[in-house]
Amino acid sequence: MKKALSFIFAGLIIVITSINGTSYPVQADTPEETSLEEYTRVPEADEKVLSETGYQEEYPESLNLSDPVDHADTDEADDAENIDDDDDIDDDDDIDDDDDIDDDIDEDRTYFDVTEFGADGTDKNDDRYAINAALEKANMTDKTITVNIPNGKYYISGSLLIFSDTILKLGDKTIIYQMADYSFGPMIIGAHLDKYGNVCKCSAGAANVRCDGYKYSKYHDITVDGGKWIAYKNPHTKDSLGTTIVAFRHAHDITVKNMTCKNASGHALNLSGVDTALVSNVKFEKAIANAVETPSSLFTMEFIHLDYCTKAGEPSYGVPFDKTPARNITIENCSFINGYSGVGNHHPLPKGGTISSNITVRGCTFKNMESYMVGELSVKGLTVENCTGTNCMILALIDGSSDVKLTGNTFDAKGAHKFDNLYKDRGGINITKSKKITIKDNTVKNTTNSTISITRSTNVNIKKNKCIGAGIDGIAIKGVKDGTIASNTVTNAKKRGLEYRSTTGMTISKNKLSSKDDALFIIGLEGNGNARAKVLNNKLNSKNGFDLFLGPGADNSEFSGNKLAHHNSLTLSKYKGSI
Repeated sequence: MKKALSFIFAGLIIVITSINGTSYPVQADTPEETSLEEYTRVPEADEKVLSETGYQEEYPESLNLSDPVDHADTDEADDAENIDDDDDIDDDDDIDDDDDIDDDIDEDRTYFDVTEFGADGTDKNDDRYAINAALEKANMTDKTITVNIPNGKYYISGSLLIFSDTILKLGDKTIIYQMADYSFGPMIIGAHLDKYGNVCKCSAGAANVRCDGYKYSKYHDITVDGGKWIAYKNPHTKDSLGTTIVAFRHAHDITVKNMTCKNASGHALNLSGVDTALVSNVKFEKAIANAVETPSSLFTMEFIHLDYCTKAGEPSYGVPFDKTPARNITIENCSFINGYSGVGNHHPLPKGGTISSNITVRGCTFKNMESYMVGELSVKGLTVENCTGTNCMILALIDGSSDVKLTGNTFDAKGAHKFDNLYKDRGGINITKSKKITIKDNTVKNTTNSTISITRSTNVNIKKNKCIGAGIDGIAIKGVKDGTIASNTVTNAKKRGLEYRSTTGMTISKNKLSSKDDALFIIGLEGNGNARAKVLNNKLNSKNGFDLFLGPGADNSEFSGNKLAHHNSLTLSKYKGSI
């Protein structure tokens, strides 16, 4: 069997080649130590890490995949408001029947239909066992298998387990409902075999299990395509027990597309410790708080979670805790509606770990997000481009990253001011302790704080942005070294157009700065820090303050060709050239 090979032949290295040509070697059990590349699984290598998690030599009770639950005589799901009027498929609607398939399910086939295994999209019985039987059958061949779930409504009492080289295809009118009282754990999760040929218990969230899936080697080349996935919502408390809808960890080459995820509590999609994933045309809607969350921690409930596999980041399903980062992730043409956070992580680079890399978010829309659209800690190569945010608190919240590009985004925070959380006083773009930053051609409006705020970073380039109606400063630069602020337009900033504090080596040119208080404010930190800049050909207009304010620490700044609307400036330090 294709998925069991690496666990059967002791002492051999089985190399799995992904669809993108990357080889992922896996080390089979051997008494001898072997030095392999990054993806090699050597059980002895992280013995200390595993011992810290308290894993058991004996596995917990085996996964119960074979006990269907009959809810035909109950209406719990409907009472739980899981089924909205617009979710229903009329009984009179024809549900397309697939062509008859030979009853003999053999290993030569590349296509299975879940109805062959007993799934029924016309009743309210538990279909988890039947769908898992089809997915397990797909795992028993040496080919890439498509498992089809035709149009209909299917109810599941627990997680669906999907294995390597599997395409799960759902009809355009297929709905998967999570049943009441079975709402803890992902609705669908990647699974792999342990060294004994059994389904590894890590798929059941057993953090005390010794798992053989190091780095990105657990499973690979999986696609989930289509359908509407609806997690259970308690009709009385209006909360959830903590349901993730789709989850993959320690994996590579994952595709999730053309689907809707609704009522997630925690994360709708988890790609922690995944290398090479595409998320395309997915609608994420209506995040639900659970009993363990507090108002200050709700921002951690990203619709898409891209974290490290550590005990802090993935305490239940991330074993082994080997600090594997998410990398090479593309999220495109998705929508995020009525949630807490959109895309990101909330744990910094673990000590001794490898930084997460190459995360791209493009062409996505965000609406009614209580905190950030995109929030990343410790990423090398982050691109957010051509996205739109409406009634969201923050466009981007970035810390400890490099090679950051924010281009062509449109963001309006109007209406988000009512949200009360940890980031209620943040602005549109917030970047801290990062380097090689490009912010270009963005429109950022109506923020509670600054539209663009950069702190303690290097090589920062801010060009051709429109900053409108900032709650404080249009652009705030603090403790930055080197870069350019050019051809930006700041209008109606409630405090300063551009605050340039304790920053050196930047050129400020061809900006149009309009504000209530000082249009351009240059000063060192408490009179001790340097605030040197080249200030060229800017148009400065303050309504109530100074068009140009130069405070202590602005020594040796150079000025040329600037136009002051009121011909007023406050200069408390020396400068070169004319205003």
